[in-house]
Amino acid sequence: MIRDRNEAPIVFDAFDDDSLPYKLLKKYGKHLLKPRSRRKEGRWYCRHLRRRIDAGELVDLMLSYSEELKENWLAFQNMYSSFDTRDSIRFFGWLQRYDGNLDEKLATVIETFLKIESYIKNSFRTSLSNGVLEGINNKIKLI
Repeated sequence: MIRDRNEAPIVFDAFDDDSLPYKLLKKYGKHLLKPRSRRKEGRWYCRHLRRRIDAGELVDLMLSYSEELKENWLAFQNMYSSFDTRDSIRFFGWLQRYDGNLDEKLATVIETFLKIESYIKNSFRTSLSNGVLEGINNKIKLI
């Protein structure tokens, strides 16, 4: 889901290369991909804004430049939080709410999730993971 959100187009053409929104989205766009719950607390100096700022303020500022970006970001955050808490009812509720109302690439992701709904619900019910097996396979490949 994050990979496809990362590929979703941020309309840079709407801004000049020397404009502040363009520079902020280009340099700090990675902050849009972080879940709200995993943002760093500290403040740092942003040379583009010439002041100290934290991640929350920066994200709010970037979202104020584009309404479409804000809608897609909110959808991503809502789906990610319900996915992270393994709440299948809320997750599929968000998927059905946003189906057809978002960016083309994010809409494709939502359609795919709705197609494999039974598998996702099963993965929410169980705590099994193939992470250990994948780790062993990677070690074998290195040898």
